[in-house]
Amino acid sequence: MNDNSQIARKFKDLGYSVWIDHESMYAGIADKMACAVENCRVFVACVSQAYADSRPCKDEFEYAVKKKKSIIPVIVADFSNEGWLGKMWC
Repeated sequence: MNDNSQIARKFKDLGYSVWIDHESMYAGIADKMACAVENCRVFVACVSQAYADSRPCKDEFEYAVKKKKSIIPVIVADFSNEGWLGKMWC
């Protein structure tokens, strides 16, 4: 089980409804991510270099910012604090 799945499991165990993109991705990825962001109360970003390098993750994160969601970044692996993700904390 990866870090993202462990974090999701802990939230589920506490009774929270969790949507995690790698568990729910099929056709209509953009629509599913947009719906998840629109319906969430808190957006938890499990940050790693793979996350920083992912265009879909960037789009999802930026949409959460646009929708003014509360965002909790959880650093699950080292990443370069540069580029789009780095500027979110500067």
